[in-house]
Amino acid sequence: MIDHIVPPVARRWLLASGFATITAAAATGTEVLWLFVGVGLLWSLARGDPTIAGAVLLVLVGVLAQAPALPEGAVEGRLSIESETYGGRAFAGLLDGTPVVIDGGSSPLEVGHDFDVNGTISEHTMRGVDGRQYQTLDIHSAVSVEDHPNAYERLGRGLREHVSGRLVSESEPRSLLAGFLVGDTSGVAEVTVEAMRKAGISHFVAVSGSNVALYLLFVYVVSIPMGIGPRRRAAAGLIGLPIFIVATGFEPSVLRASSMAALVLAGRVVGVTLETWQVIALATTAMLALDPWLVRAVGFQLSLGATCGVVIGSRMPHRQPSRTLRALSISLGAQVAVAPLLLAHFGTVPLLSPLTNLVVAPLVGAATTLATLGVVGVGPLLWPAEALAGMVIDLAHTASVWPQVDLTGLVLAAGPGALLWATWRRWPVPAVSVAALGLVVVIAPNQTEIADGEVVVMDVGQGDAILVSGGNHLVLVDGGPEGSVLLEALHRYGVRRIDLVVVTHGDSDHAGGLSALPGRVEVGAIWESTAPHRSASMEMLRSAATRHGIPVSTPPVGLKLAIGSLELEVLGPTRRFASGNDQSIVLLITGPARTMLLTGDIEVFGQREVERLRVDVLKVPHHGAGTSDPGWLSSVGASEAIISVGENDFGHPVDWVIDLLEEGGASVRRTDLEGDVAVDLTAGS
Repeated sequence: MIDHIVPPVARRWLLASGFATITAAAATGTEVLWLFVGVGLLWSLARGDPTIAGAVLLVLVGVLAQAPALPEGAVEGRLSIESETYGGRAFAGLLDGTPVVIDGGSSPLEVGHDFDVNGTISEHTMRGVDGRQYQTLDIHSAVSVEDHPNAYERLGRGLREHVSGRLVSESEPRSLLAGFLVGDTSGVAEVTVEAMRKAGISHFVAVSGSNVALYLLFVYVVSIPMGIGPRRRAAAGLIGLPIFIVATGFEPSVLRASSMAALVLAGRVVGVTLETWQVIALATTAMLALDPWLVRAVGFQLSLGATCGVVIGSRMPHRQPSRTLRALSISLGAQVAVAPLLLAHFGTVPLLSPLTNLVVAPLVGAATTLATLGVVGVGPLLWPAEALAGMVIDLAHTASVWPQVDLTGLVLAAGPGALLWATWRRWPVPAVSVAALGLVVVIAPNQTEIADGEVVVMDVGQGDAILVSGGNHLVLVDGGPEGSVLLEALHRYGVRRIDLVVVTHGDSDHAGGLSALPGRVEVGAIWESTAPHRSASMEMLRSAATRHGIPVSTPPVGLKLAIGSLELEVLGPTRRFASGNDQSIVLLITGPARTMLLTGDIEVFGQREVERLRVDVLKVPHHGAGTSDPGWLSSVGASEAIISVGENDFGHPVDWVIDLLEEGGASVRRTDLEGDVAVDLTAGS
């Protein structure tokens, strides 16, 4: 039987149906959006050009509004627990279609199950690693909904459990293989997931087309001994697809890829060949007809946009075609397509993502293939797969500090980018590569050297991270709330080794980012003083320190340490306090010309235990909160006061603290206003 190709007229109506469905699902009521869609449709239908239609489609996806939020206050409904994320501190789920995040410590809810809940939606939100904005849900009661899985669900869950059971371990590279195969990143550090996003390669753990293709190849190979023909093999793939969808957790990207694969397979079964843009349009129509919410999910938008970009990039004409040039065209097409989405959802775009993907894609492909063979029985292949995954992790962290540009930077970079695109058909590929690497050198942020006797209060958002330089020795006091932000800050100063890390106390805004250091930055030793207080951030840091053989100790009060031209002296805590903030390690730094006091988050009681002394520079306690003793602040007599603070809902810093310091003659400096604040203790103010 000869396959039939869908005629051009039907092709145009298929594209039109895709546009109509996506527009209906995303309708915002704005005249500009409707005008844009109307013009794009008329143009594409008049010319019969699928490429134009696809371009209109991806831009339309890029301008879609975010999902409407649930109103604050009491709510009740069906909660589907999707995954345990954010370092195990919370669960992410969908409450009647709205993404919510809840405290995992107070709610014993199991991943993969549904619950009827009563709770309260608060005003606080947080962005998940999947890009969605999660509302905070405080659960008052939760009743489990009885689960009766069908055959597909049992097989899919069994497949996921088998893969995760073989791969998820203390080895982060091996755990990343589970991300490549079924999207399970539970064993991968948040800092690595964030690094992959900043490098522009997070889509490799968002299961999509290549994973679906590999799964179908496995189904095809298994069916060969049965002696069945191509159409029956296509039917077998069609029947087996739902198992893979369940195994990968119904992620929007895998739903998109599976829908397209299902259309292609169904076409083979009935003898109809569909053109790529027809498959995209039909899959979009079907998915959004079943679940209009998908159009507002970041994962769906990025997946669909990247797919359109890949198709356009693969069809770019080249005077001297080559595999490398075609791969770069595909990567660049995907990057251009998702750039508006990345700007809308994350505010920046990894400028050099096409080059990163060019290197990483074959590594991921090989690792995924070897891991697949490994989990189905050829165990020794997991070792080379793990090694390749480790290379991907190293590349992700390297590329994560490469230039991230906003809309203005993207526009400015478009000129040189367009020039390269226009001329590389004349230039050989090596010349283009050299030019691209030259562009990296030109636009990459220059590293700042930190001199002997200098202290830098780094801008890490709402938290503390203070870098102290004593010649060839570096001390880091606290690490802010996020590991990726801390690593990026340290990269600004070219830091590859830290002799001593001091954790003033265990709060996440001081200790949260430090667990990202072991294995990525060489650490000599760690000081802590958290007893009798414990925190999840400190447990993660201790675990990481143990794995990498880093000694952890508590320094005694009065201990002095010379680093270069500076001397560090431990002033507190002098005893155990009921408050974890008062339990902070307090350090006095004495330089050749000036002194500086690092206070952690000590409050009134902790401040009264520190001997009254006068210093030149004060790191204001607790981000300038109103928890300080006014008399103690005045007694310090600092001429320079630094407040390490970021955007927050706590009201830090309070006005009276700033007024008191300024009235005492101090110059108040803030990291949220200035960025990194550097202090030279070798010269007078």
